[in-house]
Amino acid sequence: MKITINRELILKPLQLVNNCIQTKHQMPILSNVLIKVKNNELILIGTDLEIEMLSKVTLNEFCEEAAITVPAKKLLDIIRAFPNGVDITFKHDKDRVSISSGKSRYQLNTLRAEDFPNLKEFDSISSFEIPQITLKQLIDSTQFSMAQQDIRFYLNGLLLEIDASHIRTVATDGHRLALSEKLIEEPIAPQSVIIPRKSILELIKLLDTCETKVSLKINQGNLEANFGDTIFTTKLIDGKYPDYRRTLPRAPDKVFSVDTETIKQAFIRANVLSTDRYKGVRLILSLNQAVIQTNNPEHEEAEEILDVDYAGPDIEIGLNIVYLLDVLNTIKTGETIFHLTDSVSSVLITDKFDDKAKYVIMPMRL
Repeated sequence: MKITINRELILKPLQLVNNCIQTKHQMPILSNVLIKVKNNELILIGTDLEIEMLSKVTLNEFCEEAAITVPAKKLLDIIRAFPNGVDITFKHDKDRVSISSGKSRYQLNTLRAEDFPNLKEFDSISSFEIPQITLKQLIDSTQFSMAQQDIRFYLNGLLLEIDASHIRTVATDGHRLALSEKLIEEPIAPQSVIIPRKSILELIKLLDTCETKVSLKINQGNLEANFGDTIFTTKLIDGKYPDYRRTLPRAPDKVFSVDTETIKQAFIRANVLSTDRYKGVRLILSLNQAVIQTNNPEHEEAEEILDVDYAGPDIEIGLNIVYLLDVLNTIKTGETIFHLTDSVSSVLITDKFDDKAKYVIMPMRL
């Protein structure tokens, strides 16, 4: 195999596939990137057996079909260190590959491409296209509520659910819940899958804020997101997601609205006194007023008094200040609505100008 390619053409695809490659693995070949030439395209593939990233580059000149695997991080570091705009030549001979540009030449060991365990193509039971910006907004609005290393493994991911009229994402760690949904332009077969946390964090990096569509394919064990020159594939979590609808407060009768930035900045200031082990904040409501109070084990205290639109009875509730800030950082418009029932029931938070996203936070005992 001999290939000559411009540095800028291969650098970004190589960076993409490196995102899912572990430099130290029990299987040495999983620290390598698979490089294939097929149909006059250079194909780069990286995997950790749970997720796979494939990126394609069209070659300007004819090259014979071939395949090798090369240490991924070393290859990336070498190419990244070359000057901008130079041409790089790859030449494979037996169990080594030569990488050269100008008077620079490097040799790396290779492993057999036949031993590379990349995921195979699968028959999808559901496939559809969705604008990248729509999927990005759905994930951005909910991914912060995913659990991390919870023994309830099905919580360590994000629920992607499709029904007759909506596509929605749901995430919960058992203490809070985030839900966001969008109307479907064209009918899609109903579907419900759980995408692992690590895969969500990689997928969000690929999505752009544009109307260009990404093609999604789903079967019982995998999800594939096809961006054209980049294909992202992940295994799905095999489990039953809890009924999130039961978590949503049914009839919260104490409602107040407040300027989003005003209350967010108040919580940011109050958070200065929180500690790694203590994140509680007291929210006290009275007529047209909200008082935010917090303290810490050093007996330091903070109090913020805000003017809000509230006409209900007095109420006091304890909440996790980090959870509150996560929600307020997600709400993009100027006004946030808090829906409360009593001091021991969960709080529902919504965007006044976008009712398609809902956030639930369980109360804390202070």
